[in-house]
Amino acid sequence: MKKALLSICTAGLTVLSALADGTENDIQRIVDASVGGTAVIPPGRYEIAKSVILPSGTNLKLAGCHLRMKDGVFAMMFKSIGTENVTIDGGGTAILDGGEPNGLNEDTSRTGNFPHISNNLTFCFIGSRNLEVKGLEIRDHRWWAMMFTFCEKCRVSKINFRLTRHRIDQGKRLRNQDGIDIRKGCSDFVIEDISGETGDDVVAMTALSDAWVTKMFDVAGRSRDIHDIRVRRIRATSVGCSLVRILSHFGQRIYNIDIRDIVEMGGPGETSPAQSAIRIGDRVPPYYRYKEENAQRFGDVSDIFIDGVRTRACAAIHTDDGVKNLTVKNVTLDRDGGSLWIVGGYTMIPMPFLYLPELEQQVKYQTFIRGYPSAWNIRRRDTVRLENVNFENLKAVSRPHFDEAVFRLADAEFIKCSVRGVSVEGRRMTEVSNCRNLPEFK
Repeated sequence: MKKALLSICTAGLTVLSALADGTENDIQRIVDASVGGTAVIPPGRYEIAKSVILPSGTNLKLAGCHLRMKDGVFAMMFKSIGTENVTIDGGGTAILDGGEPNGLNEDTSRTGNFPHISNNLTFCFIGSRNLEVKGLEIRDHRWWAMMFTFCEKCRVSKINFRLTRHRIDQGKRLRNQDGIDIRKGCSDFVIEDISGETGDDVVAMTALSDAWVTKMFDVAGRSRDIHDIRVRRIRATSVGCSLVRILSHFGQRIYNIDIRDIVEMGGPGETSPAQSAIRIGDRVPPYYRYKEENAQRFGDVSDIFIDGVRTRACAAIHTDDGVKNLTVKNVTLDRDGGSLWIVGGYTMIPMPFLYLPELEQQVKYQTFIRGYPSAWNIRRRDTVRLENVNFENLKAVSRPHFDEAVFRLADAEFIKCSVRGVSVEGRRMTEVSNCRNLPEFK
């Protein structure tokens, strides 16, 4: 039952007068009354039926709050468009809860009475600058937790993702529960201290013009490139996808990316392994609308620096498309991890379930396979071109479930590439197919 709420505004600080249950209307009223000051929402449970709109100058404090999406509604929890200087601070104790699934997913999007899938975002930021989101637990998000499009000068920190519906959701369609999505036109981001479990990529940088996130999110006259992104201190696990993903098509560039201190949590009998710790490029046809002319060109992804990865993924680093100027240092593949580096024509069908211990035997069959499923109808004619790609200080101490090679290289051309300082214990070193100018191994 909702209790009466009374707002008090003094010296730029707006609060609610008592602990109480409430709705998005109560939060919105305090936000609107506090622009330029600080909006403090008191601890309590809040049912969210429509988006809370965050205008420029919002400084929202949510410590001790539990916001839960109302059953059956189609709405983003927070939305901020064309704004500046917005902060959302959960104080390390706020929970943003997706609640029960509402039936809207990427299959039902814009069918029947369902709206576009983006209505299931937790946060939606478009064309904004100087944003900060910190100190939150995001629980059972209905789709991507955070989407930034055409945003600049942003920081996301101290976010924990938690999935609680593993058993309830068995056999149901996975909801593509990405954590943080940096979309086209974004620059100057810091993403740090991210933990927990996501139902897809933990952090994704994707410069796409796809059918899921449509032209409704475009900002006219702005560059569509993604650049100058720093990712630090990830302690997480991903269901069947990547801890950090970099993906570009449609001539949109991604460059100046700095990734450090990435650790995949969990182990056999506890969680499923990630598909990749770091994944660069992807030739799945829907990403480029099944037209080769839209696909990534060499040079679109460049100047990537990676330092410090510890993982049990099927691939620590996976380059499925061309990249120029890539440096990778200090990578450890342990537990039941597969390969340190996979290049080119390999694929893996993700697990169609959230992890449960009794499904551990199925998890053990996860591995990359040579080629692509015929159902994807891929007629790949190009060669993955890698130029000035250098790996240094690599260690493979894992015991994989199959006899995967530490380095699996296919359909690739290597120009001025090297692999130095490799330590391998009892593993097959390389698997090579249809490659030119192999990197120098030392």
